[in-house]
Amino acid sequence: MLINVIFFKSEWKNSFNVDYSYIDKFHKKSGSDVEVEFTKQNGFVGVFDDEKNRFQALCLDFKFNDLVGLFVQFSKDKTVHGLISILQFADLKNCVDLIHCINLKVSIPKFKIQSMSSVNEILYHMGVTEIFDDLRCNLQNISNQPLKVDDIVHSSTVEIDEKGVVASAATAVRVNCKAFVKRSGFILDSPLLFIILDRQTNLPLFMNAIHDPTQL
Repeated sequence: MLINVIFFKSEWKNSFNVDYSYIDKFHKKSGSDVEVEFTKQNGFVGVFDDEKNRFQALCLDFKFNDLVGLFVQFSKDKTVHGLISILQFADLKNCVDLIHCINLKVSIPKFKIQSMSSVNEILYHMGVTEIFDDLRCNLQNISNQPLKVDDIVHSSTVEIDEKGVVASAATAVRVNCKAFVKRSGFILDSPLLFIILDRQTNLPLFMNAIHDPTQL
């Protein structure tokens, strides 16, 4: 078994006040609601509105200047998995490059998400097939024994609260910003995608779909 581990821990650049936490409803895609603990603050944050009306994004800075937390909330006619399948590299880049920095009331759900999934099918679609084949697999740089890969499993954990984010992971198109949408607040009370993004490379370090913050 080969294990590659990544660990990330950082406080928000502007931490939320624990005294402002409150209980409210999170609206699931099924139409039902669950009670979730939210944390809120008033301050300057980055907001991006997709010109195709597929999603809007809230951008919160970490104390590490090169990393940002993106909370991507979808339009009502889109599902989380539906949008993930069409989300492009340029979309993530624009979320950071074309944000509007404005003073808003922000509410985000507190959650801890743990997920585990096989990535074999994803690799197949990317053309990575030899490592799963008895005859073609060549892992001589790892071992002198005849080896092949049976399964590759990715496990990730992300926890968000007032102070910041703890995340860990282990692995065994140009879009222009439309006119700014006026709003008084950014309330993340429906399914969303949370991404930790590296500003320098515009690559996601972690990505989790949040359908129900109460379900680990």
